[in-house]
Amino acid sequence: MKRTRESLKMQAKASLHTNYWKLVLLGLIILLINGGSTGATAGSTASNAVSTATEGNYYGNSYYGDSYFGDSYYGDSYYGYSYYGDDYYDPYIEFGTGTGGSSFSVSSLLGTFVGVAAVIALAVVFVLDIFVLNPLAVGAHRFFLVNLRFPAQMREVLCAFDSNYKTTVTTMLLRDVKIVLWSLLFIFPGIVKAYEYRMVPYLLAECPEMSRKEVFAASADLMYGNKWRAFVLDLSFIGWNLLSTITLGLVGIFYVTPYQQLTNAAFYQAICQEKSGRIGDGDVYN
Repeated sequence: MKRTRESLKMQAKASLHTNYWKLVLLGLIILLINGGSTGATAGSTASNAVSTATEGNYYGNSYYGDSYFGDSYYGDSYYGYSYYGDDYYDPYIEFGTGTGGSSFSVSSLLGTFVGVAAVIALAVVFVLDIFVLNPLAVGAHRFFLVNLRFPAQMREVLCAFDSNYKTTVTTMLLRDVKIVLWSLLFIFPGIVKAYEYRMVPYLLAECPEMSRKEVFAASADLMYGNKWRAFVLDLSFIGWNLLSTITLGLVGIFYVTPYQQLTNAAFYQAICQEKSGRIGDGDVYN
């Protein structure tokens, strides 16, 4: 018999009160992990900002303002008697190796430096996401799953680093790549695949001995006939997520995120039991 959303949420609330502060800490970690992909664009944003500032320097007051198109260059000094007279006029001096050319070279060098720094920053974030954040996410899922039975210990968060780390890294990376590639097909296929692979971190947390292919197959089996159910479960938290946004994330940190993560863990546990233990039973201490 399928469990209702109400029963899943009641189980989550009961579990939340038994280990509250650790669950809050894990919820914060989950938020930081989910923000990793957003942080990957920080280098690009910084590059654009510096580029804008540099253009401001050239097209603002310094070059196209008073200094170059004002009195100094288009005034008496350059277009007056001194430079348009018989002694000084030479276009190669003004537009070749003079001050303008030197400044442009410095700006180009600065732009190149910022671009290289942005690429390095993106690479660091990408590597950190693959080798640290994804395994931590698996450990966090294990923590929430364990906590459904009794107060979990923080060491659960590091489980992926102790058991089959290589499989965890490659499986989570492949999951992310598949979702991105499917999302290129007008987004909707990517959403479907995201729900199909939803149970991958739970399976890695509960059954670290499984191979990559087995994990993907098991997740697809568990979510077969349950994608819409999971989607409706997610929709039921829209009000809470809006409240979290209004409070600048405070409600999310101290209540919504741990509550929602525990509900998702209870959902995984429920569909495992509904599949008659053919994959797992949703109990990491069976």
